[in-house]
Amino acid sequence: MSAKDHFEKGIRYLEEVQFLQPLATTWTDLGYAHFLLGEPESGIECAKKGLKVQTRTGSEWFMSYHFRVLGICSFERGKHVRAREQMEEALDQLRKAEVMFLKMKMNYWLKKTGGILGSHKKNKDQAGLYLAEMAIANMF
Repeated sequence: MSAKDHFEKGIRYLEEVQFLQPLATTWTDLGYAHFLLGEPESGIECAKKGLKVQTRTGSEWFMSYHFRVLGICSFERGKHVRAREQMEEALDQLRKAEVMFLKMKMNYWLKKTGGILGSHKKNKDQAGLYLAEMAIANMF
């Protein structure tokens, strides 16, 4: 059984149980495998399927990956303008995901420091400002 057969078997199982997040990334993984095998057209088809499933998950965490694989395959096909657009979208999606992650991190630490510092509003505000500054510093 070839690697492609294993991917396709996995895709059938994931479709059957509607486990969408792994289904999305598996489609795009298969697209990347096609790219590595010198088949960028098939890679684009698979990555588009992965992106379509990803939009159904309601999660933006992995969007960048799908656009990156689309960009790599488009570049290999000589579609350089399209590849650049897809890579720019991948970067935008990565920034969105990073901001979401930093917000979650900040909320966690605000809750944690709020409990340590007590209920005094001034202490919570100072902790929030400090954490916001740290998050912004970590973005660049």
